[in-house]
Amino acid sequence: MKIITIRLLLLTILARFIAVSICKSQSSLKSPKYFKKVKDHGESLPPNEIISSHTVHSKVECSLRCLQKLICVGYNYRPKSNKYAVNCQLSNKTQDGESDESGEWRFYQDLETLTSTNNEEENENLLNDLTSCRELYQTMLNGQLPNGWYKLKTLETYCDLLNNGWTLIARFSNGDPKHWITNSSFWYDKMTPYGDVSNPSTNADMISTAFWKVKGNEFKITRSNDGSHTALLQTTSNCLQGGTFRSKITSFGNFRNGAVWGSDQCRGSCQVSYGGQYKTTSGFEQHSCSSDIQSGNYIGFWCDWDGGDGAVMMIGGGGSGCERADHGIGITEHGAAKFGPGDMHHDFGNINNFKSTATTSFSLNLW
Repeated sequence: MKIITIRLLLLTILARFIAVSICKSQSSLKSPKYFKKVKDHGESLPPNEIISSHTVHSKVECSLRCLQKLICVGYNYRPKSNKYAVNCQLSNKTQDGESDESGEWRFYQDLETLTSTNNEEENENLLNDLTSCRELYQTMLNGQLPNGWYKLKTLETYCDLLNNGWTLIARFSNGDPKHWITNSSFWYDKMTPYGDVSNPSTNADMISTAFWKVKGNEFKITRSNDGSHTALLQTTSNCLQGGTFRSKITSFGNFRNGAVWGSDQCRGSCQVSYGGQYKTTSGFEQHSCSSDIQSGNYIGFWCDWDGGDGAVMMIGGGGSGCERADHGIGITEHGAAKFGPGDMHHDFGNINNFKSTATTSFSLNLW
C-alpha cells in the first residue's frame, strides 16, 4: 500500500511539473507573428546579428523558434542544406532586402517591423510587389492575415485572406439599377471602379479594378450577408487559365449593342463545386439538374434556351428539363438572349414563365 501511495505521489508531482512546463512554454510565445520574405539568395548572417542557430526540418519550424524568442524579429532559412547542417538563424536585426544573387539563404521578417509607423517605406515596398490577395496570402506564413482592405501594387482591394486569399472583383444586386443586364458596358468596357469596392456586405452593384487587372485560375461566388465569405459556388478546373475575369467573359464574342449571344446553347462552361447556403440562394435552383445544354455541376457562359431565356452566367443545369436558361447572373426572359431594359431582366436570380425569384434582400459577390 505504501509503495502504491508513493508511486501515486510521484505521478502527481510529475504531472504538475509537466503542466507547469507546458504553461511556461506557452507563455513564452508572443502573440501570432506574420513573416514576409524580404531577401532571397542571401548569405549567412554575421555573428553579431544571430541570436541562435539551429538545424530544423522546415521553414515553419524555423519560424516557430523565432516566435519563442521575444527579441527575434526575423529568421534566415536555408532550404537546401546537408542533413545535419545549420539551416536556421534567428535574428534581432532587420534586413534591407539587398542580396548578391549567389547565396543560399532566405530572410523572413516579422510583418510588424514592416508595418510600424517607423517603417512606412518598407511597408509600402512589401505590398507594392503584390498584385492580388492570393499573392498576399501566399507570402505570409500560413496565410494568417485578417480579411480587409489592402493597397497592392496595381490596385486597392478587399481581400478574403481567411479562405486562402480571394480578391473581391464585382457584386450583383437587384436592389438598384440593373447595371449588369441592361447593357454590356460593365462586362466589356468599364475601366473605372463603381460602387462600394471596400465592403463585401453592401447590397448594391459594384465593379472593382480587379475585374480587369487581377489574374487568376478560379473564381467563387458568395452572398453579401455572409460575413464568412463561404463559397456558394467555386470553379475547380482552372477556369480562368491565368487570365482576368474580363478576359474570360469577353473571350466568347462581342455581344454589345443588342447582339444576341446564343441560341439553344452555352458558349462555354466551367466545372464547379457548391457550398454554404447555395440551396436557398436565388439563381441556384438548378444546381442538381441536368438537361439539353448543361449539367448541374457547371456554370455556363452566354447561355440561351428556347428563343430568349438566357443568362450571361447560367448556374447549374439548362435546357427543357431545367427551366430553360434564365437562372444565374445576368438573366433575361425578354424574347432574345441579349442585354436590354425591362421587367424580365435581372442582375441575378431565376425567372420561370415570367415569374421571378430575383431577391433584393442580399447581393452576390464575385471573387
